[in-house]
Amino acid sequence: WKPEPIPFEAYSAAFAAQFFGISEPAVGEGLTLLARAQGDTLGGFTKARKMSYSNPKEQIPVMGKASDDELAFWRTMKERAERGCILLRKNRALNNADYLKSHDLAARMLVFAADLALQYRVTAEAIAAGKLDTKKEAETYAAFADRQRELWKEYSATYEATNRPVNLRYLVIAFDNSIKVLQAFAEELKHGKVSIPGN
Repeated sequence: WKPEPIPFEAYSAAFAAQFFGISEPAVGEGLTLLARAQGDTLGGFTKARKMSYSNPKEQIPVMGKASDDELAFWRTMKERAERGCILLRKNRALNNADYLKSHDLAARMLVFAADLALQYRVTAEAIAAGKLDTKKEAETYAAFADRQRELWKEYSATYEATNRPVNLRYLVIAFDNSIKVLQAFAEELKHGKVSIPGN
C-alpha cells in the first residue's frame, strides 16, 4: 500500500505504450486528463455517474444552490474530458482498440454529466429570475434525452465488445430511466406545466 500521490503522467504514458501500442505523448496526456476529470481525490468519483442519471426536478433546486466550488468542479470536468477526448483521437491503437474506444466514450459521458449539471444551474437561475423560456428549455432537455439515447447505443456496443454482455440487461435500466425523465420534463416544459419542488 502506497499512500503517496499516483504519478499519473508516467503511468498514463506507460499504459498508452504497453496496452495500446501508442507512444504518442498526446494519448498519455489524454488518459491523465480523464483520470483527473472528476478531481484529484476519491470524493468526486461517483458524482458524474449520479448526475448522468438524475431527475431534473430533483437536481435543478440543488444546482440552483450550488457553491462556486461545486460549479468549478463541473466546469473543470467538462474542460478536462473534452480535451482528453481530443487527445485520445490523435492516434489509432495498435492493440486493444476497443478499449481505447471505451476511454473516448467515457470522456463524452463525463461531458454529458457536466453539461447536464451546468444546465440545471442555468434553468434554476432562469426560474429564480422569472425568465424561464419554456419552449427553449424544452428543446434543450429533449436534446439531452437524445444525447443520452445515442450514448446508450455506443455504450452497449462497446460494453458488449469489452465486457460481459449479460450485464447490459441491468445497465440499460439506468439509461432508460434517464431518457424517460428527461423526455417527460421536456414535454412539461413544452406545455408550460412545470412543477419543481422548492421553486
